[in-house]
Amino acid sequence: MRSAWSLDDKVVAACVGTLSTVYDYELLLDAVGRLAARPELHVLIVGDGSRKDWLQQEVARRGLRNVTLLPARPHHEIRGVLAAADIAALALVPLPVTEGQLPVRLLEAMAMELPIVFAGAGVASQLVAESACGMAVRPGDVDGFTRILDWLVDDPDLRQRLGRAGRQTIALRFSRRAVAAKIERALLAAVERQP
Repeated sequence: MRSAWSLDDKVVAACVGTLSTVYDYELLLDAVGRLAARPELHVLIVGDGSRKDWLQQEVARRGLRNVTLLPARPHHEIRGVLAAADIAALALVPLPVTEGQLPVRLLEAMAMELPIVFAGAGVASQLVAESACGMAVRPGDVDGFTRILDWLVDDPDLRQRLGRAGRQTIALRFSRRAVAAKIERALLAAVERQP
């Protein structure tokens, strides 16, 4: 996939998933624009949704040559897309609904050992911090997001350490076995409380 997209010599930051209004693509494009002088960085945005037309127009308007927009892929291809990346970039708009949101795209990136650059608050931010799988900044913090992305581009060892930590967290807390055990405990506790 890297060869097909002419990304063999790039550090690829991927943002994969539905292009909806809960994700802060403006922040992502602002950060990418600030790093336009870094020819080794390339951002891959993969997905469809309500923000797709806006994203296409905005990437063109800003002249962001370091961004590639691709249509949504079937779920069985997402592993390959993420395997082609070096970093996962994710930003949530500060809304009440996003405080409790744990995006699947975050979990998938962690499972694929990608270090996370995250802007947002709530459950997802806590997971990034607790698992040491990446670095999180507050919602809307373009400066912080840009600094972290810039730092990770230059440090492959750090990317690897953060990625491993994310994979370990997924194995311990989000594997089918771990999730099934949590559900079983919750069901048994509910039954025990019945008169």
